[in-house]
Amino acid sequence: MVELMSNYTIENLIHSSLDDIDEDTFILWVLHADKVPPHIGISNKGKFYSLKANGKDDGVEVSSIKSIIHRKRITTLCFFLKKTELSETLSDHFYSFDKTIPHKITCLDPIKNVFSLKEPRKLTELLDVLFLKGIINSIKGVYSNSFEGILEYDVLDIHSRLKKLSDAR
Repeated sequence: MVELMSNYTIENLIHSSLDDIDEDTFILWVLHADKVPPHIGISNKGKFYSLKANGKDDGVEVSSIKSIIHRKRITTLCFFLKKTELSETLSDHFYSFDKTIPHKITCLDPIKNVFSLKEPRKLTELLDVLFLKGIINSIKGVYSNSFEGILEYDVLDIHSRLKKLSDAR
């Protein structure tokens, strides 16, 4: 018997094109939103940051990320965040991280630092906190027409994927 995974539904998702994504705004990016687990990054003022198994994106031009999303047709969610004064630059929040480490560090860790959070262990928990605090302004989806929600997964799924990516290197 196959167990159906429940979805974390995204209310008010606007299906969009990459041309409608303003590169200079404060955005939480959910790449491969239709996969388990998805990958997250963050951008502000045209610069993108994310922690990966093979390193990190540290101030990459958002236009480069958009080009990859377009070329690979990656289902992506963009959570437009309220402009808040960051205590440090995004680069400062990513400085102490080199890459993800299975069972220790995920792509979520530096992003939790940006928002001074300790608790979220996965994306849906982070989104719950950001929605509760009123930090999310709007949500646009790219290549998201068949997207029905973030698939249910647990922390072990994250670390299993990180281990697989780490072993592949």
